[in-house]
Amino acid sequence: MKVSSKARYGLKALLDLAVHAKVEHVALKSIAERQNISDRYLEQVFSLMKKSGFVKSVKGPQGGYSLACDPKTTSAYDIIMALEGEEVFRENYDKKDAAESVINQMVWQPLDIQVEETLKAITLESMVRSYEETLTPSEYMFFI
Repeated sequence: MKVSSKARYGLKALLDLAVHAKVEHVALKSIAERQNISDRYLEQVFSLMKKSGFVKSVKGPQGGYSLACDPKTTSAYDIIMALEGEEVFRENYDKKDAAESVINQMVWQPLDIQVEETLKAITLESMVRSYEETLTPSEYMFFI
């Protein structure tokens, strides 16, 4: 399984949004700055996430993005699937020769299944919880 920068940045940005959008909408530019991601690139990623129902947007001076999904039931697998499509989890296991067929069947296919199951078990809520536990008090302060 090869995860692109789109999926990596999407997970990172959605985690940031889940942490910071608890009270108000979050500007995409704020997420881009905090996560060191190009805001133009992030616009493309958020367009896909909006179409997939993970985020919603509000226009205007108090506008920005907020979560449209339930962090308790939204998994890393769901997010990656929305951004990458099913191909990211499906290798081409065509039989090339007997040795490769055995290796595919005994090594790569079970590994893909384990990765998929692991990603399904990781919720956005659990990522938020782990992230918040790693923050120092100064990193978690909000200034008004």
